[in-house]
Amino acid sequence: MPVEAFLESVPDKVSVVVHPQSLILPPWVQSTIDAHWAEATNQHPGWFRGVVFTITGMMKNSSELRFELRATDYAHYWATISGRVSGSYACRVLYGAGIVCTTDKFLVFGQMGEHTAYPGRLQGIGGGLDSTDVIGDRIVMVRSLLRELKEEIGVDTANVVPFALKTGGPWNFVVLVYVVNVPMTLANLTARYWDYEAWLRCQGQTPEFAKMVAVPANPQAVSRFLADESRPMVDYLPPSLIRLVAESCG
Repeated sequence: MPVEAFLESVPDKVSVVVHPQSLILPPWVQSTIDAHWAEATNQHPGWFRGVVFTITGMMKNSSELRFELRATDYAHYWATISGRVSGSYACRVLYGAGIVCTTDKFLVFGQMGEHTAYPGRLQGIGGGLDSTDVIGDRIVMVRSLLRELKEEIGVDTANVVPFALKTGGPWNFVVLVYVVNVPMTLANLTARYWDYEAWLRCQGQTPEFAKMVAVPANPQAVSRFLADESRPMVDYLPPSLIRLVAESCG
């Protein structure tokens, strides 16, 4: 039975520490991951076995949220979401996700492109942490999210506000959800994105998002959207949208 995603408040202090030693798995687990990766790359020869960070420690109280991460790789992550590795050997990732709020009060997120691992899925701005996010032994989540904002929709100016912590869901991944207040209307943001998308294609790159999706930031519009929408959504998106419009856009 699927585990429901759960949202809770985020303490004022958030720290993410990267352990100097990479994760070491038992040989039989690693063999399972390697065999599954070989199958996956036969179907997707362009996939890259890059660094992924998994949560090895998490502490939360009323004033602080602290994570310890260790480096593993995308093969471990893929074996986890494919159901080949589970329990204490699963890759449990942490990532930041931003829901954009425009000055004229629209909530904006994206639909993943057909070339991605989750074609057609609706999700916020953001993605997995990688080595470029590590400074010393720390990861600053807001810095990572701002990088993703620029890479995914071409926006480099925003006020990023922590909003919620998501746990639970199909693989018990942990998501720090942020409101990303951009200093522009939906029309301005859309025009900016179209220009950025055209620039990416001129560079021979395929945009990660097939399109941007906008919903008016009010309870009635969000309820209608969630009731009528048939596209798959990442697990944190529906509860985050509901909670956001109940508490305003930040």
